[in-house]
Amino acid sequence: MATPTTWASQDATHTSFLQAIENLDQEYSRIQKTLTEDLCPLNKDTYHLIVKLLKPKNRLERAICFHIFNIAYQAELLSQGAGVASFCFCIGFTKYLLRYHRDLLRKGNDFDLTSQYESLSAGLQVQMKDMYKVANEARLITAINQATNHDETLTNVAFQAIKLGGLEGKVFVENGKQSNYLVELKEGFNFRAKPFKFFLRNNGTFWEESNCKVLILDGVIESVSEIDHLLMKTHETKIPLVVIAQGFSEEVVATLKANQERKNFDCIPVRIMPDLESLNVINDIGIVAGGMPVSSMKGDLLSFVKYDDLPLVDKVRCSQTDLVIENSTTKNQVNGQIKFLLEKRQSEQINDIVDLLDKRLKSLVANTVTIYIPNISPMAIDDVRVKLDNALRAAKTILNYGIVDSQEAITAFASKLQDTSGLSKAFIAGFQNVCNLKEKNEWPTLSLMAVTSLAGKAMLMLLMSNGMVHFT
Repeated sequence: MATPTTWASQDATHTSFLQAIENLDQEYSRIQKTLTEDLCPLNKDTYHLIVKLLKPKNRLERAICFHIFNIAYQAELLSQGAGVASFCFCIGFTKYLLRYHRDLLRKGNDFDLTSQYESLSAGLQVQMKDMYKVANEARLITAINQATNHDETLTNVAFQAIKLGGLEGKVFVENGKQSNYLVELKEGFNFRAKPFKFFLRNNGTFWEESNCKVLILDGVIESVSEIDHLLMKTHETKIPLVVIAQGFSEEVVATLKANQERKNFDCIPVRIMPDLESLNVINDIGIVAGGMPVSSMKGDLLSFVKYDDLPLVDKVRCSQTDLVIENSTTKNQVNGQIKFLLEKRQSEQINDIVDLLDKRLKSLVANTVTIYIPNISPMAIDDVRVKLDNALRAAKTILNYGIVDSQEAITAFASKLQDTSGLSKAFIAGFQNVCNLKEKNEWPTLSLMAVTSLAGKAMLMLLMSNGMVHFT
């Protein structure tokens, strides 16, 4: 049996559309005025909260909400704060256009309207580029403070993490078991490993050498004879050698230890943990070190490996649980591997595999900073994670693109604008609605660009539709 449908004309759709938008605007205004930190752990200005609390009243509002929230989500992925800004732009832009200039949508040419909008968006973006400010420490702290909803502790934690990591560092957030916040910096490429404790120096705490040769084996070394020619060369050159494998026989370990004590050569065996988390770690280490792992699966034999072909890295540091490699010559290869893993992560749907990919990505970042959240309640942890996520993303966009005062930008743009059409007035009204969001109008430049180029254009295309099909 066919599903009954009815057709709503463009005028009828616009009337319903305006009513739905005004209802959403009233609901959002109510949330802004009445919601407090005690009622909800989320920052009232985040995209997450809008989606959670704005409840559509009918089928049309649900359809409109879906489109607006999807627009806001795409903008939020680009830059922190762009989600809520896009939502408010869509509200202001749509209300003005439907209240005062419906004829423009009804009689105007779709191509001309789209071109006109793109011209307005490009003009405002040029204005923002001329007015943007480079992020200094004070502006960065202010932005982080706003993103954490003025939580001084989290502001300080996020700022210290960013300061430690630098411009190329990555920040990760993990649950901890301690009673306070802990920020830890690890330099170099970090991998989970298990060296033999009796090879470590300083009472079995660490082993560290610069300009090391690295041998990587995807398998187990069972006999000294397999690597004897490499050990002889290590003795001749006096260059430290790090042997990374899945396991070593007792004969190999005893021989290496005896020669270390006699100071014949400096060679340390490092075991990669044989568990799920260490899956593909051998390949990642090979990319970082600059040499392909020796693998019996490919028909490789250790006895045929040439000493001169072993990669030389800047520094290697081993602790009881970690292997850290510093190597400046493989930066491009590592970046290519990171890009590959990121693409794989985005297409992956299984959470456990996503977690494994995240751990591999963490190992491939040269400077990593980990923020350990204290042992607090699950609800409090969720609150902290949202605030830290907002803070770190805000800092990233500000450091990369600077900040701009939205009110100054739109005022300067409007004063130069010769176009007085209804579309340009609606564009300014929508952007002014963004300016009204907060008293201090400094935004990440990228957030405002996402609003004009993504949100407004998507809403205009929705409004230019000739009608709507209703399923009953």
